[in-house]
Amino acid sequence: AEAVPSELCADSATVKDLWTVEGLTVTYASDLTRDSGKSTFKLANTRTNFSEELSCSLRANYVCEYKGTPADPGLNIWMQLHIEKAYVTINQSYPCGASIAYAVGMAEVTLTCPDDFYEKGLACTGADEEGSASGVVTVFSSS
Repeated sequence: AEAVPSELCADSATVKDLWTVEGLTVTYASDLTRDSGKSTFKLANTRTNFSEELSCSLRANYVCEYKGTPADPGLNIWMQLHIEKAYVTINQSYPCGASIAYAVGMAEVTLTCPDDFYEKGLACTGADEEGSASGVVTVFSSS
């Protein structure tokens, strides 16, 4: 495993623009069906150069949640969607010697919905918009 950048192991540090959320697309489900909506996006960590393409079903048509992602069990994501905004809360853990560091931050992405939203499959996109989140680090000793 690669070494964790030292700034991610510094207690109480704020790491500016630690994550980016890119290429967000949201397809909402019609209220007339029991289907779930869906969101897809790319999450990148700017300090570790790790990125992951993610897709999830929307709970109640406005929440996407990861308790660990396929590539990183220490990465938790909570996305709350409104028609023209997405709020993405990120909590990522890092091994730091005998301690564990947690970085937490929030990104906001503006979504563009077409004028004919209801006729065009209820899809909105933030493809031209990139949201970034700074991470506030808290270190816990595991001893």
